[in-house]
Amino acid sequence: MKTLSRRQREVLEFVTRCIRERGVVPSVREVAEHLGLRSSATAQRHLRALVEKGYLRRIPRRMRGLELVHPGGVREVVHLPLLGRVAAGRGAVAEEVVEEFLPVPRHLGWQEGCFLLRVRGDSMVGAGIFEGDLVVVRRQQTALPGDLVVALVGEEATVKRLGNEAGQFVLYAENPAYPPIREAFQIVGKVVGLLRRYPEVRS
Repeated sequence: MKTLSRRQREVLEFVTRCIRERGVVPSVREVAEHLGLRSSATAQRHLRALVEKGYLRRIPRRMRGLELVHPGGVREVVHLPLLGRVAAGRGAVAEEVVEEFLPVPRHLGWQEGCFLLRVRGDSMVGAGIFEGDLVVVRRQQTALPGDLVVALVGEEATVKRLGNEAGQFVLYAENPAYPPIREAFQIVGKVVGLLRRYPEVRS
């Protein structure tokens, strides 16, 4: 990779910190304010230089469409779409409408074919999945008994554990307050990860 100027390194360090601490790329205005610049055009020029020198990569058709690149050209993060909501209980409908794209570490093995869904309800607390969690889902239409899956029951999407009763697939909650689901359902993906944002502790 090409050598950076002092200002370019400051911009790269700021972008890196924002992505790792906040999960988002800073805006051009934020970069300008961080550097104490009066003009956003100068900040934009530094970001463009980081792209040209291979430290950042542009993502087409996306707001703040930049991502970090490791030395050697390997992307540090992958951006996964957050789709609607998952009902981990009752009464929520998940539509495949992208709310936003969230960066997740590439080394965790979650690829572009995965997506994120936000959990509502308490039916999966026994599996350590709580209200507000984001489940990472790999798209697939089949799974094995014991797998955690996202399934469509009618128009409702729900996260459950797949089971088998006398040759028939069943969806189990991880909370005794919820009965098994034995009606027809369609598997849309397997849960392969979990993201959770812990609330800040205020003194």
